[in-house]
Amino acid sequence: VQYQSHPHISALGFRDTKDEMKSNHNLARKYLLLFSSIVALVTINSIVSVPSTQTYVVDSSIGVDPMLQTSHPPQYLLSVPFYVYEEFAWINGTIADLPIASVMRNHSFNGTNRFKHGDDYWFLQASLKHPMRTHNINEAKLFFVPMLLNQFDYYVNKKRRRLCVNERCNMELLNYTSEQLQASTAFQQHPEKHVIVRSHFLPVSDVWDENKRQRPGYAKFFLEMLPKMNAVIFEGIDFLHSIPPKKERYELPSRYTLPAYKVGTACRNSLGAKKDLDVTMVGEMRFRHRQNLCSWLNRSSSISSYCGKGDRCPALAHAKLGFHVVGDTLGSQRLMDTILCGTVPIFTNLDQFKVQGTWIDWKQLSYYLPLNHKPEPRKSKKSVAEAKVIEQEFISGLQAILNDHEGYQRRYKAVLDHIPFFDMSTLYPFDTFMYLMQANIYPETRQLQSRWSAMILPPVLYSKPKQQVR
Repeated sequence: VQYQSHPHISALGFRDTKDEMKSNHNLARKYLLLFSSIVALVTINSIVSVPSTQTYVVDSSIGVDPMLQTSHPPQYLLSVPFYVYEEFAWINGTIADLPIASVMRNHSFNGTNRFKHGDDYWFLQASLKHPMRTHNINEAKLFFVPMLLNQFDYYVNKKRRRLCVNERCNMELLNYTSEQLQASTAFQQHPEKHVIVRSHFLPVSDVWDENKRQRPGYAKFFLEMLPKMNAVIFEGIDFLHSIPPKKERYELPSRYTLPAYKVGTACRNSLGAKKDLDVTMVGEMRFRHRQNLCSWLNRSSSISSYCGKGDRCPALAHAKLGFHVVGDTLGSQRLMDTILCGTVPIFTNLDQFKVQGTWIDWKQLSYYLPLNHKPEPRKSKKSVAEAKVIEQEFISGLQAILNDHEGYQRRYKAVLDHIPFFDMSTLYPFDTFMYLMQANIYPETRQLQSRWSAMILPPVLYSKPKQQVR
């Protein structure tokens, strides 16, 4: 702003002379400049008030939930048209008389978490908005089946709640949807080009008893229709393997499956938060690995940490590093929470990488520090000494990571760049999974590059021949 350098110019940019004030021309100019100055001030204030790392803008034109888009060109990978069976989509339904959207957003312990097995819901939302969606089923190369099977298994089969869509509830809803899908000519001709999400941890054997035949419609769907489709599944474990193989029709056909992302949630105002903690791990403490970790961190005077039970926010947003520790299973929502908060994760078990997508180069985004069991406490001096050695080795390894300033900054930047890649409220997770399905079914359409540096693309079948130099 240059007005302060001239003695005859006021704060809003007008010359303070009587002759000019009497001029109608300059009076119009005055109001024009006044309006321009107000607009400029409002624009500057709006820019200043938004954190520099925040890149999302809301797009509320989808379904019952807005999706988020990045402000720069999206560069989606999916390049073939796909069809969504919107005519029987479970989108405007209720769970225990509450809208599904509110249940998906307010499920967990602090009242703000998204349901970690809600990827079926977010994929349904994204499928209706993705630019490669076609409304002409005859043009489609892929088909997305918008049933919320995770919610059906968790709320209906486990919690005994009512899941209703258009006045059809529970088994009536599942049977109706199954009949509609089975009547589809596209499904009859190309079931192997259909994609569905069923990534809840609950095995089929837990919700269907072959001998009692309590849910014949449910059994029929899982046995005769679901095995024909490609699926997003829980931690790479195909749920169909839990069905007792007593007859030939139980044998699994050849199909393509991908391990699901857990649905993560960022802390409020996490992007741009001051990183004044070295490391954190907040979760259930009934697991020995986690008990060991927190006892070691709490005893360390050189490492600032927040470890134990409680609310993961705001500690997760203020930590440089977040531990990903084995619990009931190898995977955890905590990994996605950590990334969405702009915090670099630390894997603690090599098998944890196996249940994540093989298409992700985790070396760019994370560290690895093995967390070994401390020997069971005994009175012998030998066991106490062994435990001390394990603790010292772990703390030394963590200190080495904290001293890797260049490596941390590189990973921190990569994590920030990849937040939309993992955030289920953007189109990118759906785009990634559907592209991987496309690359498997139509390998000739594989892409040579993507905007995500940490994504390992399926190899192309061929490359352009190099021109010979004469």
